[in-house]
Amino acid sequence: MIDISLSIKRVLFEDKPASIGSLMDISDRKRMESELKESKNRYQNIVDNAPVGIIVHQKGIVQYANSMAFKLVGANTPDELRGQSIHRLIHKKYEEVVSERIHNIQNFGITAKPLYQRLIRLDGTEIDVEASAIPIQLNGELAIESMFWDVTERKKEEELIRFRAYFDTLTDLPNLQKFQLDFEEEFNGDQKFTILYLNINGLKEINELYGRQSGDLVLIKVGGRLSGAMANKGLVYRMDGYRFSIVLPGEVSDIELRSIIEEINRIVSQPIYMTNTTAHISLNIGVVLYPQDGGEFNLMLHHADLALNHAKITKALFKSMMGRDWSTHK
Repeated sequence: MIDISLSIKRVLFEDKPASIGSLMDISDRKRMESELKESKNRYQNIVDNAPVGIIVHQKGIVQYANSMAFKLVGANTPDELRGQSIHRLIHKKYEEVVSERIHNIQNFGITAKPLYQRLIRLDGTEIDVEASAIPIQLNGELAIESMFWDVTERKKEEELIRFRAYFDTLTDLPNLQKFQLDFEEEFNGDQKFTILYLNINGLKEINELYGRQSGDLVLIKVGGRLSGAMANKGLVYRMDGYRFSIVLPGEVSDIELRSIIEEINRIVSQPIYMTNTTAHISLNIGVVLYPQDGGEFNLMLHHADLALNHAKITKALFKSMMGRDWSTHK
């Protein structure tokens, strides 16, 4: 059996009514149409049950969404999404970049590569997604097929990894790596700021007498006190071991600097209560100025170390000569 296309026309043949017909073998075309229909059905089935959200929108209006898209945006039926503006789902923070991607697809046919963004679900909650998009034809006109998947948990994991990389796990203060990152990205070369380089005295003895946990408790307390004292004045970093840094933005006068240092010493020298005893500590403080004392990070830290060592020597002299309990060097 073959598939044919048949057409018949009434005519006159030798002055008598007759019919003339034409036959065309369309078996190949029918087979191709059948295969195409099967392919479309397979594609539709794949799209409908894809493990990623798929939304087709045309001129900014949602025309189709699969079951995973319903789930991700918090819809129960197709009607809840169909006819909605695609921008209704985009977080304000990402509106500009998403609009630019849509413009590039519509005007230049550029495929939008996977990008982190945030969606607003229909109930108002937010999820982090990774999304890509491609141009397609829908009813003979250009449309955009957007594919997205939930990366909220992965985002949390990445943020946790980043936190562990740039924040001290004991005090939760930004660490040396974060200090360097801020120096390179945030501190403008034209800016001026003052760095206080602090070293804790007495912590070694506390570790030896009462154990490492007691020493850790002291570090946590000191970090909290420094953060409280510098709440609106500067940024506090835990560098390593017994050392901290405080960055004071802008120009600081000698009078302001002395007042800040006195406040730091007063707060830190307060007794620290532990389980079985009370600890007393003091600080050495070195002071360096940016950019006078080094416009490059490692050079600046080197000068900060020198200032701190000088402060230790000065403090020892003060204690022997005047009984003073702290000192600074600028």
